[in-house]
Amino acid sequence: MAARALLLSLLSRQRLLLKAQGFRQRYPHGWLVWEAGTWNVPHAGEEIGTTRLPLNEIADCLPQSDVLCFEIAPPRSGTLKLGRSPENDIVINDATVSREHLELGFEGERPWAKPLLEASETAVNGVPMDRIHLTPLVNGARMLVGGVALTYHSADGFEARLEAHAERLAGEAGDTAATP
Repeated sequence: MAARALLLSLLSRQRLLLKAQGFRQRYPHGWLVWEAGTWNVPHAGEEIGTTRLPLNEIADCLPQSDVLCFEIAPPRSGTLKLGRSPENDIVINDATVSREHLELGFEGERPWAKPLLEASETAVNGVPMDRIHLTPLVNGARMLVGGVALTYHSADGFEARLEAHAERLAGEAGDTAATP
């Protein structure tokens, strides 16, 4: 079952509309946030290489602050798989990410991560991960999966991020309204 994926801007608006309690009832789990950065979707038949900057003709169309957020809910059985392949629960379609890169699981309510390939570039808070040990994910853990930056947030931590994002958007809207 694929993890629910939503844009941060949409979740910020829902948080404002639902208030804290309603939002927490709808989204009670932690989140994995695909942070903004350069991104490359591999083209059919293209060899996998490093992430590259977007084409000039679309660079100005890319959102400046929006990011993709994946709800990390404990699966009914087993673990969640993260990678470039569309068969994964969490799809990170970037050329620097392996087809099946990472496994996410839970010990009770506590999430953990483990790379699926020894050779895959995977680190949490700058510490390389290995296939033998489960790496616990705590609020604010910064993961590097290939060349993609991900941040894990607990439910409380994610709500705090949404509040900060909503305040920043409200401030930008106020600045725009004040400009003649």
